[in-house]
Amino acid sequence: MRASPLLAACASAGPLACFVILPVVRFTGNPVPVAAGIFLALFLGWAAACCTTVAHTEMTFSERIRWAGGEHFFSVTTRFNLVTSVPLTLLALAFVVFNSAWTMMPLLAVSCGSAVLAWVHLRRERAARLEAAAEPVLTGPKVIGLRSPGQVPRGWVPVVVHRPHAGMRDMLVDYRVHVDGDRVGTVAPGESLVVGLPPGPHSVRCAYAGFSSVPVSFAAVPGVTVHLVGEPGGTAATAAADQRNRPQEYIRLFRLPG
Repeated sequence: MRASPLLAACASAGPLACFVILPVVRFTGNPVPVAAGIFLALFLGWAAACCTTVAHTEMTFSERIRWAGGEHFFSVTTRFNLVTSVPLTLLALAFVVFNSAWTMMPLLAVSCGSAVLAWVHLRRERAARLEAAAEPVLTGPKVIGLRSPGQVPRGWVPVVVHRPHAGMRDMLVDYRVHVDGDRVGTVAPGESLVVGLPPGPHSVRCAYAGFSSVPVSFAAVPGVTVHLVGEPGGTAATAAADQRNRPQEYIRLFRLPG
């Protein structure tokens, strides 16, 4: 996930909270406690900080294409949240002044800071699309850049890593495939990666942005194609909890029988 859509959502969260709380304050006549205003600001600030640190910055060629299209769900919501956050913040500020609810000002300040960070990250992400993809550095014998197992040289073993479509979780992210410690390519949802390996023991894992799968070890045998499947280790609803509680099992990688 990129930082810009997450921060754009934080930028809209502050004004929306004011629209929910301040009418109640106006109706009841009870002011918002200072502690409550500080807590709301700290809570939103913590969310914005997590969005900035968790979201990874590297973009593969496939990710650049998908993000450059600008028609996916997160791109639309990012633009909508950033555009609407300005009038929403101004209207929320008017609510604060009209109701003398000054304890809500820290929350609005954090929202404005989130909007600025969202614009900064959005510009960086756009610039990253123009950068050339890094060439993999291999430390052992491997054949990469293949389109099908039939292109593997005679005597070598084809390894196919397939990633099925799995809903919204990581839908815009490529999984980086590592074989024996070397990054050999990436797989997007619905794509497969073919690697040629010499006979013998090998280990494969999928990873991105500090999250990975448990390595799958196997013995490559000539004439036997190794089929692996890499997919999210949970649903979109459990993504944040999985990143925090089991980052080394965030991706599920397993070998198909046969």
